Amino acid sequence: MATEYGPIQVHYTRGDTVESTHEVVAVRATTDGVQARWGDVSHPVFPRSAFKPFQALTVIALGAADAFDLQTHQLALAMASHNGEARHVEAVTAWLDQLSLTEQDLHCGSHIPMGTKATADVYRSGGEPTARHNNCSGKHTGMLALMKHLGAAPDYEDYDHPVQVKTREIAERFLDVDLGAAPWAADGCAVPNYAMHLSALAIGYARLNAPPDDMADACGRLLDAWAKRPDLIAGADRFDTAVMLATNSQILSKCGAEGVQAALIPSTGVALATKALDGGQRAAEQAMAELLANEGVLDLTDAELAKHWKPATRALTNARGDQIGRIEVVVAS
Repeated sequence: MATEYGPIQVHYTRGDTVESTHEVVAVRATTDGVQARWGDVSHPVFPRSAFKPFQALTVIALGAADAFDLQTHQLALAMASHNGEARHVEAVTAWLDQLSLTEQDLHCGSHIPMGTKATADVYRSGGEPTARHNNCSGKHTGMLALMKHLGAAPDYEDYDHPVQVKTREIAERFLDVDLGAAPWAADGCAVPNYAMHLSALAIGYARLNAPPDDMADACGRLLDAWAKRPDLIAGADRFDTAVMLATNSQILSKCGAEGVQAALIPSTGVALATKALDGGQRAAEQAMAELLANEGVLDLTDAELAKHWKPATRALTNARGDQIGRIEVVVAS
């Protein structure tokens, strides 16, 4: 039976006065089920980009990865929410070339790169953001590979398209959710995303580490790519990349928009998922960091972590660099 706790509180102070508070719900799970819950997790949430590992897994499991001889970095990009850095854009461009496709075949739309430096680089060069800069362009290129492998029509983002139907079939095996009956809506990149309980997401991540026999090879390749290329999963100054670099990928971390974080600890089989109820990503990350620290796999005082993710210090500074407050994370245990 799962242990029940109150929701996680993430406070931001100015001086000694709490200026802002986020409430975060969370789940700890293994393949045996939910071990602990923080807050009321009975309401469905959209995993957003935390669903990407299952979308990338489908590309591998259905044979597209072998058909196009996809490499480790491409499998990592297929589950990435990348910064739009040069290495990300160049890798997507090369992958499209490999598929004999162009940027016009990406149906994700364009947006300003997620990385601050990447954005500056685009405009400094006199360019404009393109679909390749979209944080989901790797996922979409993976879906294009699957589309070509299946010999399907180019509208791969449509709910009834074989790419999405097959993705639901694969993901359901890990999530124990009937995605065909689940509420769904278009994600920010136009691909379907499905509402589910946070516990389903956590259990699904745990099962990636202990899959059915017929999925063992595909899951092994997915986790291997995830672990080997943290730089492609997110990028500079991003939580996912930082915790993976700081722990030599003892943690496999993945963000989702609107305050979702999910993580798998392969060595123990524990998976964690957090959701900031107000959609605040900063709170979801801090809550996840605290839970990972409690699992003994993340040292919040590690200089390597702070090097890649400044909020690890939990010091709030102003434009002059003066400390003017702190971040406090309260987790019942």
